[in-house]
Amino acid sequence: MSLPVFRFCIRQLNIEIAGICNFSCITCPQAKINGGREQSFRVVMTLPEFMKVIDDAYQYRDLSRPMCISLHGSGEPTLNRNLPEIIQYAKSKGHTYVSFFTHGNRLSRGLAERVIESGIDEVTISLIGYNREIYNESMVGGDFDLVMENIQAFQKILRHKHDRNCKINTRHLIFDILRKDWEVEQYRKNIIDPLSIEAEIWLPHNWSGAYNPVFSRAEMAKQKNLGRKSCGRPHADCLEVRAGGLPGHRLAVVACPILLGRDSKGTMGHLDTQTIIEVVTGSAYENLRCFHDKKAFNGTFCEGCDYLYPNLMEVLAWTNKPGRKVGQSMTAKDLIYPEAAK
Repeated sequence: MSLPVFRFCIRQLNIEIAGICNFSCITCPQAKINGGREQSFRVVMTLPEFMKVIDDAYQYRDLSRPMCISLHGSGEPTLNRNLPEIIQYAKSKGHTYVSFFTHGNRLSRGLAERVIESGIDEVTISLIGYNREIYNESMVGGDFDLVMENIQAFQKILRHKHDRNCKINTRHLIFDILRKDWEVEQYRKNIIDPLSIEAEIWLPHNWSGAYNPVFSRAEMAKQKNLGRKSCGRPHADCLEVRAGGLPGHRLAVVACPILLGRDSKGTMGHLDTQTIIEVVTGSAYENLRCFHDKKAFNGTFCEGCDYLYPNLMEVLAWTNKPGRKVGQSMTAKDLIYPEAAK
């Protein structure tokens, strides 16, 4: 009896080009207040390393749609001095959609022009806080007025470059779910409307179980007599690559994009010494898919993740992005990332 052929395709490639950050946000694993990040993952990816990963990954693309390449992980991509060259190389492969998340404070007019000229498709600003005071308290190290100015400058450049099909948007995290609707309105009034910008607003969530949640989805599930099931990520057409890795290694492939500072627990292999196919067909990934299929989460790094309760409150609270809708973030066996759905 012949064994089934292993099917592998990459529609979403998340590459962390910088595992460091110059902020200390209260919602981020990089912050010392949250325990900080493991030292061996706090590195910057080199351009040759990026090219190596892209070249390997590109052979597994879905020919029917662009490969979505997102240059983020747990660090700040603008701290990589090769950011424009990285974007340019990713776009040179053809049939790619390239984006990144940033706090936006380093996205000066000069860098913005280079990024746009490099061919970036989408930039998302993590602008957490519905006014200056809340922003400066939550995004420690940031400057509300500076990031607003940088966004406006980016928009102005785009208006004058009609041949650049690029967009910029923002993302906010709600702090008080009891005032969810009020906070959404404040963000719309103070951020979205003045900037005339697309945005997503999210409720607090604890995907990896690393933090004490603002509200316990596990307790909510218990009250509703709901069991856990796979989030779908182990079987998704997505690859997560970190800049660093376990001591002595770089280019770690991790199981989940939101390991929240515990990358070592979810490391499946390293692309400095292995190929992508060697990692995704290796024993670590096979074990991960197996315990998700069997719903055997106890004793694994997924055990405390609140995304194992997919039938509870939606964490995407509001969006005005075309093609995006509340409910789209819920995961399932056939998980499709919003970027990969383009």
